[in-house]
Amino acid sequence: MPLSNNPEDVENGNNKGVRTPEQQKILDRLTKAKSSKERVDVVATALDTFGLDAVAGLIPAYGDAITSVIPGIYLLAEAKRADLDKVDYLKIIALQIADFAIGLVPVAGDAADYAFQANKWSAELFAKKIEKIKQEAVEMGIPPKEIAKISNDGSNLPQLTKQAITMYGKAKSGKTPEGQTTPQTPPVDVAA
Repeated sequence: MPLSNNPEDVENGNNKGVRTPEQQKILDRLTKAKSSKERVDVVATALDTFGLDAVAGLIPAYGDAITSVIPGIYLLAEAKRADLDKVDYLKIIALQIADFAIGLVPVAGDAADYAFQANKWSAELFAKKIEKIKQEAVEMGIPPKEIAKISNDGSNLPQLTKQAITMYGKAKSGKTPEGQTTPQTPPVDVAA
C-alpha cells in the first residue's frame, strides 16, 4: 500500500503505519541515537553534575586517568552506535584529553575539572545528531507525530534521575514530601 502524498495525511499521520524501507531505516537511526543520548546523559550527570569526575580526580594521576579514559571509550562506543560524524568523534576525544589535562593540576585542577564538564558537552553532540536525524525524517515525509513519539520519550532522563535519587532518599528516611512519616511497605516483585 503506497504512502499518501497528501500534506494533510502526512501532517496527521494518516499513512496507516505503512513506511518505505528508507523511512523505517531513518526511524531506526533516530531510535538508536535517542537511546544512546539517554545513556550518555546518565554518564554525564553522574560524572559532571554529581561531581564524580572531580572526586575521583583527588586520587593523584590515576583518578583523572580513570575518569577520562573509561568514559571516553564509552562515549566513543555510543557515538559509533548513534552514527555520529567523524568530527564529533574528534571533539569527544579532544574534550576527554582536555578534561584529563585539567585534572592533572593539583587541587585547583580538581575544582576546574568540576566546572569544565566535558561529558555534558559530549552529550550535546548526541542531541545535535538527533535533531539532524529528525530533520532528515521530516524531509522523507515521515509524519511529525511519529518523529515526536520516538524522540520525546525519556528526553528529560537526567531530570528524572535526579528526581529518582531524591525520592529514594525520602523513601529510605520514611518521610513523604510534606515531611510526614509513612509506613514502610515491602518491595513488590514485578518479575513474578
